[in-house]
Amino acid sequence: MNSDIDLNNVESFADFAESRPLEGDKVKIANILNKEIIVTNYRVQNSKQKKDTKCVTIQFVYPGFDEPYVVFTGSTVLQRQLEEYEHKLPFRAIVKQISNYYTFT
Repeated sequence: MNSDIDLNNVESFADFAESRPLEGDKVKIANILNKEIIVTNYRVQNSKQKKDTKCVTIQFVYPGFDEPYVVFTGSTVLQRQLEEYEHKLPFRAIVKQISNYYTFT
């Protein structure tokens, strides 16, 4: 270790790191269909499952509870809605399956 470093002025990684995992127990999207949730955060990343597609991680809580959960989906509709209404986070929503896609209502 370099002895010339002033340890009182060393930044914490958490203060400058932009990409941190979203905390919460993982649930399947089928478990939250037609239930009210409060969306608190989200992240869009390259999918590890399907090449050349995106995966959306949605962090949420159930109304009246503090414990965070996360759900992973390749839904482009949910991704588009999250990006469009990011400035409204957190927000209440119900995830519905309509035909072959998921949407917030």
